[in-house]
Amino acid sequence: MAIRKYKLEIGHTGFLLAGISGIFLVAAPLARAGDWNTGYAVSAQEVYTDNICLNDDGKTDEWVTTVTPSININGSGGRSQLKLSGLVEFNDLSARDCGGGSGDKPDHVNPRLTADGNLEVYRSALFVDASSRIQQNRANPDRASGDTNLNLNGNTNTTYSHTISPYLQREVAGLALVNLRYTYNTQTNSANSVDDSDEEAVVLSLGSIADGTPFTWGVSGTYREITYDDDNNGSNLNDRLATVVATAGYRVSNQLQLVGSAGEDLNDFEVVGSDQEVDGSRWSAGFIYQPNSRTQIHVEKGEQFFGDSSSVDIEYRHKHSRFSFNYSESLTLSRDLRLEEFDFLVVDENGNPFLDQNGQPIYLTQAQVVDTRSPIIDERYRAGYTWSRGRTTLSFIGAHSVREELADSSIREYDTFSVAADRRVSPKTNITARCSYSRNKEGQNTPREGFESEQRSLNLGLRHSLGRRTDLNLNVSRSERMSDDSNDEYVQHRFSVGVTARW
Repeated sequence: MAIRKYKLEIGHTGFLLAGISGIFLVAAPLARAGDWNTGYAVSAQEVYTDNICLNDDGKTDEWVTTVTPSININGSGGRSQLKLSGLVEFNDLSARDCGGGSGDKPDHVNPRLTADGNLEVYRSALFVDASSRIQQNRANPDRASGDTNLNLNGNTNTTYSHTISPYLQREVAGLALVNLRYTYNTQTNSANSVDDSDEEAVVLSLGSIADGTPFTWGVSGTYREITYDDDNNGSNLNDRLATVVATAGYRVSNQLQLVGSAGEDLNDFEVVGSDQEVDGSRWSAGFIYQPNSRTQIHVEKGEQFFGDSSSVDIEYRHKHSRFSFNYSESLTLSRDLRLEEFDFLVVDENGNPFLDQNGQPIYLTQAQVVDTRSPIIDERYRAGYTWSRGRTTLSFIGAHSVREELADSSIREYDTFSVAADRRVSPKTNITARCSYSRNKEGQNTPREGFESEQRSLNLGLRHSLGRRTDLNLNVSRSERMSDDSNDEYVQHRFSVGVTARW
């Protein structure tokens, strides 16, 4: 069922968004006195690699100098809140002939930024959220690339995503909460092979207020329109996604709550074949079980127009450990997948995430995304475990994903696993280790059906305090790629030494 009649005629406001977001994020720290925590650092290092071209046919080594300033801000003042973590790695990579044409052009900047702000414009009624994400990833996950951009392979892409979202929130007769939100997001990419796009969304929701009664309810309508840049033949294949859904919950006891939903999907996007559904009814039913304050289990069985949409979420926290498991089958877009955070998050003493590379090169994000304008059915398993006691921390995270593009029914599989360890061997010295593995497989209806590639990396690091705010950092790593295409394989060794100053 087409829904072109719902199209928002608002136009592209990327320039205005950038200005508003910039003013908003800068204004927050300048708000009247509040509770603010700030941190700054700069790192300088020398990096040696024995394979700057990531090509096993005649390895070329090189020394690279990097300088990386970083900033972390977290706090609130007046009616504003801001969380910002950012760093930018500058390098002096020199161009050389790697035998791949455009692959020998160096990328001198690797930025990483995450910022979230909220401003209360009118007391308890009108708010504005703003956020920015900047990160570097692989332009094509099926091609060879390093774990950083310190190479001349050319398979890197920097994604810039900026969002502004004003919303109204009011109570109605003390019985329900109404929320009307408009969101505009613009996403640009440095690689020509990756689409730039804008998204506009409107959400209207009405829900019960928590008043101690066992029954809860809600009704919401969502409309999203994603506009892509024109392709080479001048066409502009936009995606329009709309949902109307009613939800209900009943608390059986302090530990058990029954939940369910029913609604309709009303979408408009290009699919292969005239018999392929793009919209239809949806429903779900399940429970939330919380036997104690450390454990929560959320299970729902559901269906949408594309088939099964069930989900499982399990979280368990202990004194020294935390475990999570998630399963879902959902509709998503490559522009959303590209911004996913898979890496281990570093948190401060208050549990707030911040960026700290400890003097190491900035890793590319491990998001594995083939660029497409088609909506994607993503069936995913994800598990994570962290154990920390005394001077030792161990972490594991892994994901398996099967993705089907609705535009052409192509299927691809992705596996990603990482294990990390941190040990404080003395009051001034920490050692770290990280092992990562990723696997891509092209399935049915892809250009290279059955094609597989794997990538492994091992990183060992040492951080030694030279003073109250200065650290010496040493790091060694080995990366290896194996592929069904023998010309797309490599082995690389890297060594780095640097100094980090904080204040």
